[in-house]
Amino acid sequence: MQLQLPQEDLRCAVTLNQAMLALTDEGKIPFLLDIDVSDEWQEFSDEESIWLRLDELRCRKNLIFESCITDKTRELFG
Repeated sequence: MQLQLPQEDLRCAVTLNQAMLALTDEGKIPFLLDIDVSDEWQEFSDEESIWLRLDELRCRKNLIFESCITDKTRELFG
């Protein structure tokens, strides 16, 4: 499944891909979650503004990831 989600507050877009993969172990279902955050509208005047923008996009990606998983899933990451 693929979702394309505009993020109007940040003037960017999120593409969320998810898929179930082939079974490898009994009782476990491999799952793919891919989150892409893109910005095609910004113009940057200097290097610092680029890094600030990348940080904003990373924070949004992390927020979406955390919204997609449960506490039980978090426990699997150790």
